[in-house]
Amino acid sequence: ELHDNKISTIDAQVFYKIPELCHLDLRGNKLKVITTLGYTPVFADLPELKALVLTGQDPKTEAVMYNAFRRLPKLEHLWLDKNDLQHFPNPAFSQEEWPSIKELHIESNKLTTFSSYSKTDFPPDMHVLWASKKDANKPFAQMKSLQKLMVHDNKIDKVEEEDLWELNNLKELYLSSNLLTENTIHPEAFRNTSVTKLLLRRNSIVAVETGAFPTSILKIDLDNNQFDFRHSDVFANLPSLTYLSLISNEIKFLPGDAFNGLINLKTFDFSSNHLTLLPAQGDFDGLSIRSFGFSNGAQTNPLKNIASRAFNNVRGRYIILSSLELTTIRSETFKNVVLSEDLRLDGNPIESIEVHAFDDLEAQYLDLRGNEIKSLSGDSFVGLTVVNDLFLLDNELVIFPHEALKILNPKSLDLRNNKILSLPNNSLDTFTNLLTLNLENNKLTELKKDIFQKLTKLINL
Repeated sequence: ELHDNKISTIDAQVFYKIPELCHLDLRGNKLKVITTLGYTPVFADLPELKALVLTGQDPKTEAVMYNAFRRLPKLEHLWLDKNDLQHFPNPAFSQEEWPSIKELHIESNKLTTFSSYSKTDFPPDMHVLWASKKDANKPFAQMKSLQKLMVHDNKIDKVEEEDLWELNNLKELYLSSNLLTENTIHPEAFRNTSVTKLLLRRNSIVAVETGAFPTSILKIDLDNNQFDFRHSDVFANLPSLTYLSLISNEIKFLPGDAFNGLINLKTFDFSSNHLTLLPAQGDFDGLSIRSFGFSNGAQTNPLKNIASRAFNNVRGRYIILSSLELTTIRSETFKNVVLSEDLRLDGNPIESIEVHAFDDLEAQYLDLRGNEIKSLSGDSFVGLTVVNDLFLLDNELVIFPHEALKILNPKSLDLRNNKILSLPNNSLDTFTNLLTLNLENNKLTELKKDIFQKLTKLINL
């Protein structure tokens, strides 16, 4: 551990032939250039070295000389992050094979491309060598075992066709917070990889070509771009995909075939977009998924309408439709939906719930707090099964909705902050499972005799 010292130069053969050295940490020193006096190899003949940390020099590293690393057969993890590298250190990475490399951390630099082969990585008397090698440069050709590449928070403005083709074993690629657009990522860029996790958030991507993602991919994160569906089937037929996040983009509509073939999708979030309508069936029909997210952001056009059967036959963990501009829950919107946790419709201006809106819906929790519901008919919750909690707090209810609620029999019923005037005789008799009842801050003036007597399991009132 040599981190956080003031080392600015390294003499020849300092880190050389240390036979059992496994971990070397030089972060937070003053190595402006990764080189030695006399331009001999810096880290050489370290047969057991597995981790080398050169993070965050001060002043920051600007160059890695072409011969910085030699004969490091077991090196698995290399950190060059939080520096000022402007050129990808391909000269240093291409001199010999890196047979064991698994992770390369080169995030938070000033890199612009993967393919650069900079003359500044060679001493002046070796520029002839640079000239002889630069045209044959193939990024990562000597790093074929690399599995995780961290290049986020740079200035990368393009991924050319063959930049990543040598990375047959690459599983995780972090490209967030760069300068990429749909025109600067070649549609064949990921062709030869085995990428399962791709992070592209905070770029300027408007569209993605059909077939751009490898079928092996498990996770795609395109948050905070300018993405819209210019091609309807960008994400279709990715059978391994389990996670898709499109938060804070420019999505205005969902094509009918957008999610065909996503048989293993578990998490899907396109909150803070410009959708005003979720169409009926097609998109989500029959999908088995862990979580849906549709919440609204301050700078987006909120979702205003959900068509009947938009979530037909969905199986999942939860659906979040919070803080939108929904005013009505239409009949059969959640037809035959089964959720292992909750359906959240809180923070909308919902005024009405049509008959059979929740037909054959099963959920542990239903959250309708913070809406504008003034009344509930006897058919509002027909077909609904709520096992645990029903949240109706912060609405405009005046009459206790006995007829609507009597078929639910939840364990917890929260009616705080409404305007309920009374609890009619026998209005609570059917709530035999009720453990918690909250009627705080209503307008009750009296309680009838025996009103709570049938609530034999009640613990909190």
